[in-house]
Amino acid sequence: MMKLRPLLATLLLCTSSLARAATSYTDATNYLLMLYGVCLGTVGNPSAIAAFFQEQGTEKLTWEQAAPFLGGNAGNVWPADTPFGQYMLAARNDGLCTVQARWADVQEVREAFFELVERLHQESGGKLVKASDATVEKGRQLVSFNLAPPALKGYHLNLSALTMESASTDLQVVLAFKAVSGDMPTVKEADKKQK
Repeated sequence: MMKLRPLLATLLLCTSSLARAATSYTDATNYLLMLYGVCLGTVGNPSAIAAFFQEQGTEKLTWEQAAPFLGGNAGNVWPADTPFGQYMLAARNDGLCTVQARWADVQEVREAFFELVERLHQESGGKLVKASDATVEKGRQLVSFNLAPPALKGYHLNLSALTMESASTDLQVVLAFKAVSGDMPTVKEADKKQK
């Protein structure tokens, strides 16, 4: 069973970092970061995501509509249409939570993501390892970090950003988060998994 109190305390640090990081970015990036904060702040309590969207008056997608965002896994997806963009928050039953933006300033999102990860690292006092930073195919950049805050004995956080430079795609940014049980992989272990 997940040690929820230390995890929630760590994630409260995460969401406060998001709020501070979001002050210098466009409304579109701020909204993306706010939704990512929903993912971070509700781990261990998936019903809190449903409650957040219910408060906003947003219904989850039907299974047929949600399936493409869940990659064949069980879970729920909520859409968010705003004056500055369209977003989807997908919460899978296995604990993976993603926020997807149809259009975004890719460079600004990458900058905000790196700033967020650095703040989380500083505030949590945990060990941080860059798991990947690579072009996965032309115009698609994946960066992923594992963070092991001391308060989360037996768990580490995986924070990832996939950005797409092409304006021809309907999806430009995916931010993903998952609290993972077990020790954080070392750099060598992460390299072996990528090969």
